[in-house]
Amino acid sequence: MSTHTAMREALLSFPQHLEEGYQQGKKREFRVPSPIRSIVFSGIGGSKIGGEMVKQMVKDRLPLPFEILSSPPLPASLTPETLLILSSYSGNTIETLGVFREGVQKGIPSIVFTSGGELKTLASPSTWVPFPSGFAPRAMLGYKIGSLLGILERLFPDFLNFEQEIRETVQYLSLQVSAYAEPSEKNLPHRLARAIHGTIPVIYGTENFTASAAYRFKTQLNENAKNVAFFGVIPEIMHNEVVSFAHPASQPLSFIILRDPSEPLFFQTVIKVLTRYLQSLSKRVDEIYAEGESPLTRLMSLVVIGDWASYYLALENGEDPLSILVIRHLKRLFRRLECSL
Repeated sequence: MSTHTAMREALLSFPQHLEEGYQQGKKREFRVPSPIRSIVFSGIGGSKIGGEMVKQMVKDRLPLPFEILSSPPLPASLTPETLLILSSYSGNTIETLGVFREGVQKGIPSIVFTSGGELKTLASPSTWVPFPSGFAPRAMLGYKIGSLLGILERLFPDFLNFEQEIRETVQYLSLQVSAYAEPSEKNLPHRLARAIHGTIPVIYGTENFTASAAYRFKTQLNENAKNVAFFGVIPEIMHNEVVSFAHPASQPLSFIILRDPSEPLFFQTVIKVLTRYLQSLSKRVDEIYAEGESPLTRLMSLVVIGDWASYYLALENGEDPLSILVIRHLKRLFRRLECSL
């Protein structure tokens, strides 16, 4: 199987991964502190963005803090009543291993998501949530999100129930990824990839609605298409970044704004003003609206658009969407320099 075909198959499996991860998470039993007074999720790269998306899903439902941590040191506020959830697909992520070791030293209970590696070796089998092996880590986002939602539902059944949302999302995504798999002018990700080819895409999302999907879109363009891309959050960028498009005047920027139908009127007004300004600079602006009834479906609808657009842009750029040679080279350099946390 070619690398292009392997990535295509992984993208087609997104709905299945979401469902399988959720069902696995719901079935797992863990010994956790009672009561749990806070949750800290630790991951970096593709693992971190999964945590950010789940945080968005639970922030209005779960009556305790849910924080994200990429690397050591651990905040002083963490106690044995904190639940530390660590995610590293390979199990060898330096930053996540550093967080794990410090958590053990401080007596903070943990749950570990990994396919293997050193993290699996160090963790107790009773705290391990296995990921299927053999995939690119960024292609396992659905499984990561599903597993984390399932586990949180299991731990907090009085506050969380995602069964209906998972069902709706899987049904919606199954139809969408099938449509996105065939390139055509009716295929939004394919059309978008061709439109932004040769440009530096800037992906904007709205705070508390589409920002995490915008960041995922940006990183997928980076890793899959090997394309420079940037990311920003509305309304923050209206207070700084918008003044920066004058120099250099020749910068080939294109803009993609991810929208949610439920965003407040304030965001709608800000985006209208921003779009008019960007168009006055002769910049291409695409607005993409999330679809679906539930917040989970709407967020995932944007994620798969970004994933498939990055795949098609990889083809336009003549790049292997699975290759990450630079990242691997830098990791080898870390090891040679005996860099550890």
